Amino acid sequence: MLKRVIVFFLFFYSVLILSGQNSNNVIDSLQNLVAAQSTQEQSFISDTSKIRNLNLLASKLISAGELNKGDSLANEALSIGKSGLLRAEGGESVGYKRGMAKSYRNKGNAAFYQENYNAAIDFYSQEVSIYESFLADNDLPENLRKTISSDCAKVLGNIGNSFNRLDNYHKALENYYRSIKIHEGLNDEKQIGVQCGNIGVIYYRMQDLSKALNFYERALKISRKLDLKADQSRHLSNIAMIFSDKKDYSKSLEYLSSALKLAEEENDLYTQTAILSATGTVYGELRNYDKALDLFNRGLQIALELDDKGMISNLYGNIGAILIRQNKLNDAEGFLLKALNIARENGELYDQKEWSYNLSELYRKQNKMVEAFNYNEQFYQIKDSIYNKENSMKLLRHEMNYEYEKREAAEKAEHEKQLLISQAEKRNRELWLLFLVVAISLVLITLFFMFRGYQAKRKYAEVLSEEGERKELLLQEVHHRINNNLQIISSLLTLQANSVEDQKLNEYLVQSQNRIQSLSVLHELLYQNDMQLQININDYINKVLDFHRSVLHGKTSSIIIESEICPVAFSAKLAVPVALIINELVTNSLKYAFDGKGKIIVILLPTDKSKDEWKLVVSDNGKGMPDEGSRRKNSLGLRLVNMMVKQIKGQMVVKNTKGTTIEILFNTSEE
Repeated sequence: MLKRVIVFFLFFYSVLILSGQNSNNVIDSLQNLVAAQSTQEQSFISDTSKIRNLNLLASKLISAGELNKGDSLANEALSIGKSGLLRAEGGESVGYKRGMAKSYRNKGNAAFYQENYNAAIDFYSQEVSIYESFLADNDLPENLRKTISSDCAKVLGNIGNSFNRLDNYHKALENYYRSIKIHEGLNDEKQIGVQCGNIGVIYYRMQDLSKALNFYERALKISRKLDLKADQSRHLSNIAMIFSDKKDYSKSLEYLSSALKLAEEENDLYTQTAILSATGTVYGELRNYDKALDLFNRGLQIALELDDKGMISNLYGNIGAILIRQNKLNDAEGFLLKALNIARENGELYDQKEWSYNLSELYRKQNKMVEAFNYNEQFYQIKDSIYNKENSMKLLRHEMNYEYEKREAAEKAEHEKQLLISQAEKRNRELWLLFLVVAISLVLITLFFMFRGYQAKRKYAEVLSEEGERKELLLQEVHHRINNNLQIISSLLTLQANSVEDQKLNEYLVQSQNRIQSLSVLHELLYQNDMQLQININDYINKVLDFHRSVLHGKTSSIIIESEICPVAFSAKLAVPVALIINELVTNSLKYAFDGKGKIIVILLPTDKSKDEWKLVVSDNGKGMPDEGSRRKNSLGLRLVNMMVKQIKGQMVVKNTKGTTIEILFNTSEE
């Protein structure tokens, strides 16, 4: 008899997170609101409002036993959340994710009450995953972190309840302990007490009475601190059951008396009925039958008022069992038959088995052997039925646990596989990095020795080569030095101009400084001749000619420099010698061709684009060049022109009629 009462207390803590009242008015209001919102356009505000109200309505319906309707609404809310999450930006994702988490909770609750505990675990676990993704964000506001941590802890408790129903006590405890750890971090004593009660239930079912008592007492201490009388009553009752199992009936009665007093103060009639029945059972074990009957009758009156069929059957049966012990067989028969009939109506096999056995014993004492045999037969039939049902349920639970553990093992194996792959990839990256470091080191060492060899070769060439070859080899260094020297000269001229009081002289110095700066730009371009860049030859040559025009302008000269340059890109390797050739030829014309006014024309045009053939023409209408015999053979300018023509693999033709015209044919593909 005592076990029938214990069941009431054991599962009192295995309740799910459901919100609000279950009144029809609230449900109707929510249904109207959801219907009105269904026509709204999609937006963050409308979506999150729909999700919230759908989840509230789903929770109410599940609490009221409308499991399929509640699950359907949770699915609808989940669908809106997933769709909205694809469009969400920034902080909007938080609203959608929290709504999805509540949808998974409702689906888990619906599955739990349909006894589909594995599905419930899956849904609750998805809710936990969403919360854990939030908590991994270091920038999450502290108040939101606390709220999400609390929700996560409560859902872990739901997962523990589901494993409890699957008789998977190890997993149930694992989740309860995870839950209680989070609640301890939040200093939420009320929820700590709830989880202590749940852990106590698991240890009681495992028959580890010492640990069960420890957690029940911890829960009782918290409920007393928070003045939660209803919780105190339940904890006291559970502690009483432990002492009853230990045959310490005096302590059991002491705790039950305290529990009953609190339940009466709270006017908790259901708890009062269960405590009265449990207390009567303990007095029955002590053979104080009158006291037991008094308690059972008190409990029966409350149960009849509540119309609690299960407790009415239990109390009728307990009264009948006590009357048999008192040998009041006729009275006992009436109570037991009532108890059996109600148990049959409720489909309570355990009660039917208990009362059939008591009726069999009663009729045996009355020497009514036919009736005794019939009820004894019923007893064994129901016992076999219960045994088969328990075995089927146990097998089903084992299968469900096996499937869960198999899936968990597969997930663990996949995780370990990914971990091994990640470690292998890390090792490969480290090996590649090592190889790269070694390769770079070898390349640097090789380059160092090549550079040393190049330096030695260059020094050796400087000693052995002729003056012209040295000039060509050292051209880059010369340009660099000239550029630096021109910068120094420009700076000196600036200083000088700043210290001169004569305005005109100051203007001359500034003008000279600007010209020197222009020349510096030219040499800077020349210094870049080895860079693999494409240079606009029109811009480049005009910079060279602009320098000469600037010089002529300063002299108020009547010499004009005209140009016709094709706007095409040459490589620096080709553009530099072409510019040097033009610079030297224009310089020579300015220097020697004119006594007064005149004109210099520079032309660079293609002769055949398909063959990359080009013609450079520099002509003036001056005095003309002296004949070949009287030309200066050692002229640096002419030597430089010839060297540059050779460099671009060109052919130079000099025409000395009506001035001087120099034509140079070259091919850009041979650079």
